[in-house]
Amino acid sequence: MDCETSREALSARLDGEAEPALREHVDRHLAQCGECRQWHTQADQLTRRLRVRPVATGPDLAAAVLARHRPAKADDTGTRAALGVLALVIGGLGMAELLAEPGPVHQAGTTSSRLVQETATCTLALAVGLFVAAARPRYAAAMLPVMVCFTGVLTVLAALDLAAGLVTVSDVLAHLPVLVASGLLYAVYRSRRCAAPAAAFDGLPGQLPEPAP
Repeated sequence: MDCETSREALSARLDGEAEPALREHVDRHLAQCGECRQWHTQADQLTRRLRVRPVATGPDLAAAVLARHRPAKADDTGTRAALGVLALVIGGLGMAELLAEPGPVHQAGTTSSRLVQETATCTLALAVGLFVAAARPRYAAAMLPVMVCFTGVLTVLAALDLAAGLVTVSDVLAHLPVLVASGLLYAVYRSRRCAAPAAAFDGLPGQLPEPAP
């Protein structure tokens, strides 16, 4: 076996590839050829240095990534305070309606009187829910569908009664606190949702995109 074939086989062996010659023939030539032994030693040392070279130190992006994905603190204190005040107002109206003396049309024990009590109780329950959402904004998402359905049905019924002449404009405006409270509840929900972590970005390793203006 010549040196060129031997060195090709040794190179393949170092790379973990199939040798172009029988292994025992290569080993026999290596034992007899000092130049090939020296070449093999140098090639082996070079291969080891390349495989175990220190890892290049890259930029530490941990702080930047964590800062980018950290939820922003929603500044909705004023909105929550207004929602809490309206919740107290709505609760006060419901309590006043519940404790009011029944009139000649709503005699105690009649179906009409029970409907008034149920309406007042529902108003109180909504007020409690709104106040909880104002104090604990994470509950705004759970309260929002209830308020949307309630105000939607209330608006349609009030419009129909107004068109039929069954109520006056002042009667309809009495529902204004509920409508405003629904808007404030949505504002609280929206502010908390917009404070979610920023979306993941696509880019080359070691790069961060520029923040949007």
